[in-house]
Amino acid sequence: MYKKVIKFHIVMLLIMSHVLLMTGCNNSNPTETKNQEPPTMPPASSMQLDLSAFGGTGTLAKSNAGIHFTTAAITVAVINTWVVLGLAPAVFLFGQALNETPVLESDAKFHWKFTSTFALIRYNTDLAGWIDVANKQSNWEMHVSAPNVFNKFKYYDGTCALDLKSGRWTFYKPQNPDSGKAMIQIDWQMVNDSTRTLTFTNVLEGNASQGTTLTYNVDGRDVSMTFFNSVSNKTAQVYWDAITTAGCIDSPDYNGGVPGCWDEHRNDVP
Repeated sequence: MYKKVIKFHIVMLLIMSHVLLMTGCNNSNPTETKNQEPPTMPPASSMQLDLSAFGGTGTLAKSNAGIHFTTAAITVAVINTWVVLGLAPAVFLFGQALNETPVLESDAKFHWKFTSTFALIRYNTDLAGWIDVANKQSNWEMHVSAPNVFNKFKYYDGTCALDLKSGRWTFYKPQNPDSGKAMIQIDWQMVNDSTRTLTFTNVLEGNASQGTTLTYNVDGRDVSMTFFNSVSNKTAQVYWDAITTAGCIDSPDYNGGVPGCWDEHRNDVP
């Protein structure tokens, strides 16, 4: 009888030891990197527009372009100021992070940390990324500090599908870094750099233009920008060929609502 009891306890001890060992494996320290890989960074083109077809204002001033191209170029420049220039530092810093090696820290997130200068401002940057297994996505946050400007300001956060084909970025207002107010949201889908759609939305609460959107679409050599003005409730579109740069501007407030087009030489066409 005693032998059976002792044998029973030995068996139970072995079972419990095995369970504890297994539990120990499942709850390993998240800072141990041997079985963990950093999430793949979303493509930089999920934040970027290519507006090179319109050149700079200096190029425009020296050209003999027709009125349709000129109007489209000015429209693009205005939109570029509203959207692209406001996000330029954050986009630049994200590109810089691509050159860095991440480190897994005690918060179970990988961190890309580096220092870089943009527009004479020295940024101490911390891009954190981690995988959300339940939602099949990676999560991202970028915090920046700069002397007399920011102190661990969250410039943006975002999510990215694990197949890198869709995601969302939310940018916060740098002019008022302590407010925590979201400024611009980008929803993006892509197959590659030549097949993608980015929708920029003004999400700043209380802003007169809240709800205004810009949709940038690339389908091979066919490129378009569709601008919806939430104040006027009107939509304007500029579309062009990425190779020849020929295109059109279509706006209810321009050319009597009839699309105004130009050829590869930027001359007006009937």
